[in-house]
Amino acid sequence: GGAGGSKKKLVMDTPEMEEIWQELRPRKRQRKKTNKDGTAKKRRGAKVPPEVERLLGEANSNYAFGELDSARTALLEAIRLSPGYPDSYHTLGLVHQDEGEAGKALECFIIAAHLTGRDFDQWNHLAHLSRQQQNIPQAIYCLNRALRLRSTPEGLYLKAQLLESTGNEKKAVETLTNLLPMLQKQDHDKRTEACASLARLHSRLGDTGAAVKVLEDWVSQREGGLKSPEPGEMDPINMLLECLTLQKEFERGLKHVSDLEACNPQMEIPVDIVVRKGVFLIGCDRFDEAQAAMQPLFRESFENTADLHFDVAEAFREAAARNNDKALVNKALEMYDALQAVELFNQPGLWLCQAKCYHMLSAHEQGDERKRLVDLAVAAYEKVRVKVPGNPAACNALGDLYFEKGEKGLQIELQSSDPGKKRRERAPKEPKAKKQKEAKEKPPKERDAEGKVMKDPKKAKDGGEGAKERKERLKVEAQQRREAALRAYSILHERAKLKYEMQEWADFLALAKPLLPCPDTVPRRRAKVRGAIGEGGRPNQQSL
Repeated sequence: GGAGGSKKKLVMDTPEMEEIWQELRPRKRQRKKTNKDGTAKKRRGAKVPPEVERLLGEANSNYAFGELDSARTALLEAIRLSPGYPDSYHTLGLVHQDEGEAGKALECFIIAAHLTGRDFDQWNHLAHLSRQQQNIPQAIYCLNRALRLRSTPEGLYLKAQLLESTGNEKKAVETLTNLLPMLQKQDHDKRTEACASLARLHSRLGDTGAAVKVLEDWVSQREGGLKSPEPGEMDPINMLLECLTLQKEFERGLKHVSDLEACNPQMEIPVDIVVRKGVFLIGCDRFDEAQAAMQPLFRESFENTADLHFDVAEAFREAAARNNDKALVNKALEMYDALQAVELFNQPGLWLCQAKCYHMLSAHEQGDERKRLVDLAVAAYEKVRVKVPGNPAACNALGDLYFEKGEKGLQIELQSSDPGKKRRERAPKEPKAKKQKEAKEKPPKERDAEGKVMKDPKKAKDGGEGAKERKERLKVEAQQRREAALRAYSILHERAKLKYEMQEWADFLALAKPLLPCPDTVPRRRAKVRGAIGEGGRPNQQSL
């Protein structure tokens, strides 16, 4: 039988199915009853059979006195008698929790939450429990259920963190974007953390402009602007300056640094922000001011500030390419050579920058000196190509340099950026006449007395006609399972449409598989659940 129209009465095939349907069937919505003063009357809870109440009382008493085995037995019997009552699952979860089985406890709590319905605190607690057990997808699901009931800044920020940890950065950005309008002026610390996280995600996704906008809005909404920043607020400020460096917004970045210095004349500016100011001045071609501004950097330990030295060298190299200045190239090359002593920076990225500097210097020289610089550039590019095969910048530059040296016979194959994608070598096609000749040389196929072609015993399938019969039998069994699935799910389909969206219902079925009578296979576009069902459509107690 199946679910009919709204006016037709649904009749089940078996008494067990009829019993389940009478318990889970959709009820008509009744008009809300009110008191004389207009207030809504409190709804009474669902009636629980007396036997179930007795078992629950016995289970609670046993649990209170530490008799966990007796409590579990009573709870499983209560679930067998009334599988839709949430308190049984919640108490059973407490029993599992005391026994150290956190996974089973969490499963019972989630079934209880689904049966309870709209309980924000319960879903929020389940999200934190799932996070403690490192079940991040389930924690996100529980948070979504809680946030639909009550949207809170703490819940949204936790959801963004979980989404980021799973690599779903776009949804994390969307969540943080929805969080910012909810924060009040007094929630300054939360706003700082949220803006820093959102800007970091934008930058990681390649949208540096959006990161700059988020951080500049944070500065404008901060009371006093950049005046008296706390230690935890220096990271967003440094991130803003770094994003402006990537965007080549040197004047704009210099203005922010000047505002910070003007608002805090007595504060010692951190060395990383001092370097940002020097990079901005180099980008504005104010080299003398940059050299004076970066004096605090040269007083620091070279190994501890190697990354800042690399940023300054990059700024000098870009300014040299922009102005065609040999002196700036030598400054950048001097800093690159010094960074080779630091093991962390002695990598292909540094060698590539050195090769570019040698290549740029060769354009300012003639004769033997030019040849020497070209050889140095080639050696550095080759060093990069050996470590990172197929690097486009190194291969293209090497092609130009080898052409300049007159070594036209030396070719460099540019490999694909995808390491799994390789060029296919096509085999030469055989002539058509050769194929026809080989076909004629093949021996004729053997035929039986009736003239039919005899099958090769090596290629014949095992079983002969038995394989065909097996195929028909499997087809009939699959049809029978499909029909059984349709009968079982007909009692749940209307309830799914009334109370849940299909995706939520699928998640519920997956979590409540000991509760629902589901077959091994289900129709397409329905939740795939493998339930543990005992006799009479009742759940197996061992599965709980």
